Amino acid sequence: MVILVDKTKQFGAFLTKARERSGYKSQRRLAIDAGISPATLSRIESGRQKPTPETLKSLSRFLRDVTYEELLEKAGVLEDPSPSEQKGKSEIRKDAITNVFFREWDKASEEKKKRTLEFLKFLNQQDDEESNKK
Repeated sequence: MVILVDKTKQFGAFLTKARERSGYKSQRRLAIDAGISPATLSRIESGRQKPTPETLKSLSRFLRDVTYEELLEKAGVLEDPSPSEQKGKSEIRKDAITNVFFREWDKASEEKKKRTLEFLKFLNQQDDEESNKK
């Protein structure tokens, strides 16, 4: 016997686990932090409502180890895109990477921020040297 689980319910379970791994014991606290209605988050986690991309973007800022793109894919908002849609997906991926970078930046110590900036300067110098060789 094969039991099919609704994709919205699967996403709800995934989101619940992501919320808990991120240290949010209650839906209400995450909803308030993300600026969405607690009732909306409850409906999404229970599989009664499919989230909008805007809601996922808001949630992604507060969930650890989950990118905006991953939320879009798990929720079924991003399916296998056609070639013409690939550009939009890469823009979402860049946005998700930026989101993760700044979330980590905000948590970093001043020493870690200083080392990161020094590393970025080093990479830029390498790029400049590569450009001058050509």
